[in-house]
Amino acid sequence: MNILNCTQLSEWNKSGKDFKLIDIRELYEAEIETLGGECIPMEFLEKSIDNIPRDMPVVIHCNSGKRSKAAVYHLSVKYGYSNLYTLEGGIAECPECRSC
Repeated sequence: MNILNCTQLSEWNKSGKDFKLIDIRELYEAEIETLGGECIPMEFLEKSIDNIPRDMPVVIHCNSGKRSKAAVYHLSVKYGYSNLYTLEGGIAECPECRSC
């Protein structure tokens, strides 16, 4: 499983790296605090599979990293993704990313 920490995510943002950020928390959670990116709650991920590219890195995050790890694992096994990253510790551990 590909794991990205908040320092690496911050570096990707600052360098202009081409990647997609997906927040799998509930909509009400994303309304309180966000890192940007697209919000696709975990329960809708499979229905939104066409919105998850295979040709660039995709960083999936949640609040603590638990849901995103499960989602990355599931999508990798079921759909063969190899370009997915989970944000280690989630948004809770990534205060510097909020200002990227």
